[in-house]
Amino acid sequence: MFYMNYQTIKQEVYILLRAVYHLLKGEFSYHAGALTYNFIIVIGSLFSILSILASYTPFLSYERIVSIAVQIFPQHTNEVILTISRFYKGKTTFSLLSFLLAYFFSVSFIKNLYKAFAYVKCDIKQRSEISFWVFLPILTFIFSLLSIAIITAYALLKFFIVKIPFTFLANLLFLLIVLFAVYKYFINASTAKTFYVSLLISIFLYFFNKLFVSLLVKFVTLNPLYGLVGSFLIFLVWLYLSFQLVLVGAKIFTYKERD
Repeated sequence: MFYMNYQTIKQEVYILLRAVYHLLKGEFSYHAGALTYNFIIVIGSLFSILSILASYTPFLSYERIVSIAVQIFPQHTNEVILTISRFYKGKTTFSLLSFLLAYFFSVSFIKNLYKAFAYVKCDIKQRSEISFWVFLPILTFIFSLLSIAIITAYALLKFFIVKIPFTFLANLLFLLIVLFAVYKYFINASTAKTFYVSLLISIFLYFFNKLFVSLLVKFVTLNPLYGLVGSFLIFLVWLYLSFQLVLVGAKIFTYKERD
């Protein structure tokens, strides 16, 4: 099924170049920018939830925080304890608000991703409004838990296994799973085509991520003060270009159906 002769390879390269040409023309810029903006807001909301959840762990329990605060601020113990107690009394309300914000912005991100695919490729699967507000957020939450589990397992196994080949395969597999799930859910295409495009974009994203990490490390090393500010700007550029590559994959589906 995946056997390719010279003509097939030539055709696939031509399709890829045509899709990249649309990227260079700036046709994906608006939607990639919108996805970047929404994703940043989702990340901020999730960090708020994680900070609340972390406060329930033994490492950041109320008693432990108070004991550390007493050691650091012995002269202002009463004021510090009062401030900490206010936070812990209102953390339930704050966690609920953070969850609602994360839920709302996650739905907004999913809708923008759907609109971006609809702009790039007309033949996408029609999704009802209830799927955006009920089913997709649940699937996103389950996928987030699986992602955390995969990343945790990867971090543990990386400590014991040879680093270079496993790092490549683990990162590539994770990107492949994410892209395959996204493309398969939104785009009308066969499983074989979806796997092929997902694998192709995963490879591009992997090497693009490697380039981003090397630039980020070098940038921070040259000047730590400016590196902290510049690293965030580089992160925004990386996120923006990553979404553009994802949309390039959606464009490849269009050309593969025509040819």
